[in-house]
Amino acid sequence: MMRLVALAALSVSLLAPMAAEEPVSALQLKAAFLYKFTIFLEWPEAAFADSKSPIVIGVLGDKELAAATAETVLRREVRGRSFQVRSYMWEEDIEPDVHLLYLSPGADHGEFIGRLPKARAKAPHAFLVSDGEESVLRGAHLAFTLRNDRLQFLINLEAATAANIRISSKLLRLATIVDAMGERR
Repeated sequence: MMRLVALAALSVSLLAPMAAEEPVSALQLKAAFLYKFTIFLEWPEAAFADSKSPIVIGVLGDKELAAATAETVLRREVRGRSFQVRSYMWEEDIEPDVHLLYLSPGADHGEFIGRLPKARAKAPHAFLVSDGEESVLRGAHLAFTLRNDRLQFLINLEAATAANIRISSKLLRLATIVDAMGERR
């Protein structure tokens, strides 16, 4: 129950600036979460060229989400770092300085699963985010899932730790932790 209250509070804080406007779409909500996740992540110093380097959010396979994310992070900073959003259609185009990478599952699930190792190799410091439990079982660090019409996060803490990415306890409290075998903690 506490997790649900915390997730609702995070959702309200994400949507507060948009409340006076039109209803928020699922795309805008996902873009807002991608931004907010960066607040709760800590990358190794080697992930940045210098202290002024931006946090780079990459979106693979979803131009609309990339555009919504770019709009969301416009004129925002986290720990003194601005943002840069990049859209990729092919994993071969991913650049090594990406810090958070959303992988769109697309229509072909088998193709998507094949993208994970390629994305990890191209951007070794990237926090990998996708949709569906299968993605965290295959090495993504966080997955959006729906259960009983409620948005949930699954986190593969082992995979994130192996990538030297520290996740705040605040985000971990909102998520269900799963290991590569699908065991939930």
